Amino acid sequence: MEIRTVKFLVKEGFVGAWTNRLMSIASISAVTACLMILGLFFLLSINVNAFAKQLSHDWVMLAYIDEKVPEDKIPDIENKIKQVPEVQSATYQSKAQALVNLKKQLGNEGYILDDFEKDNPLRAMFIIHLNDLTQAEQAVANLSKIEGVAKVKRDDNVAKKIMDFSKIIYWSSLIVMIILALMAVLIISNTIKLTVSARSTEINIMKYVGATDRFVRMPFIIEGMFIGFIGGLLALIIVNYGYFSFVNYVVRNHLNNMFAVKSSMEVFSTLSLIFMVFGVTIGTIGSFISVRKYLKV
Repeated sequence: MEIRTVKFLVKEGFVGAWTNRLMSIASISAVTACLMILGLFFLLSINVNAFAKQLSHDWVMLAYIDEKVPEDKIPDIENKIKQVPEVQSATYQSKAQALVNLKKQLGNEGYILDDFEKDNPLRAMFIIHLNDLTQAEQAVANLSKIEGVAKVKRDDNVAKKIMDFSKIIYWSSLIVMIILALMAVLIISNTIKLTVSARSTEINIMKYVGATDRFVRMPFIIEGMFIGFIGGLLALIIVNYGYFSFVNYVVRNHLNNMFAVKSSMEVFSTLSLIFMVFGVTIGTIGSFISVRKYLKV
């Protein structure tokens, strides 16, 4: 295709958007609104997943050591635990250290444990972090086989809640994304349909003089791409500014000590790619559907 022809088709696409500017503005606004909601769900999803990973990292499994195991065997047991595929890290805690930690947890009431220093009822253990919470059951099975490990303790309720919450957010975001995409495609399709209807006479003349189907369709495709691109750009500006303000508020009020949030710089590149690609794609699909259905060529 010649450069002159490309310039003509692009010009016609912009002319079509300008001629039906009220509908184009309405379509751009609708696409912007859809992508803004999509962006909010995306930001919610990545921050919830980050929070879930943080909780997963804090979630531990305790492997209690048999009291009959001599101290010099501990390094061997530690080595075997770290060789378990599901284990990310393992930290040994002696009986004495366990008592010290318990005293710290009790704070001012820690003195009540002073009498246990000579006859410590606590057990030595390994504090274990896993690579993935979904591997907890297999990890327990493998750790229990290690000689010297008397018992493996885990909190399945916490792990299950973390994984279930992550799945809910993921599937909710996916469903919302699909619904918003269909809405945006429908809106753009209706806008292009009006343009096709208004220019039906011109299109028929173009066909009579030998214009190909591709040549006739391209201006409408370009118009839809333009609408989608502008809608994506506006959504990106609004969402990114809003998220930037939110992150600053969290940091300024030291709320990030309670839950970590992704910085605006971390999400900007991904957000930009999603909005631009998503906007142009739904614009193209909406135009193609409209032209294919209503343009008699």
